[in-house]
Amino acid sequence: MRACLARHQNGAALLSAGIMASLADQVRGSGCIATGLLFNLLVSICIVFLNKWIYVHHGFPSMSLTLVHFVVTWLGLYIFRKLDIFAPKSLPFSKLLLLALSFCGFVVFTNLSLQNNTIGTYQLAKAMTTLVIITIQTF
Repeated sequence: MRACLARHQNGAALLSAGIMASLADQVRGSGCIATGLLFNLLVSICIVFLNKWIYVHHGFPSMSLTLVHFVVTWLGLYIFRKLDIFAPKSLPFSKLLLLALSFCGFVVFTNLSLQNNTIGTYQLAKAMTTLVIITIQTF
């Protein structure tokens, strides 16, 4: 009876350890997601202040800044692809066109928003955009 109880307790301990390890992996994964979101927010804030400074002090045209954003994004994606951080996917042309148009519209309209609004208003809209994207991808 004691041997059976000991095996049961050891099994329960192993099960508990397995659950705890799984929970630790989930927390660690959630920590990575939270870290990534925080990093995204901080970099986004820095970019916004830099862009607004360029608009106010140098009168940089909105379309030129949009072109700079597209080039930097392409370069970053190219570098990440070469480093095998992600692999490109093939999409049907109609879905690719929709994705490209939505990306272009997002960059153009956020730059126009920054040019015509205060940084606070822009940051609020930008932060809400990130939350909406996360919600869309989750559900």
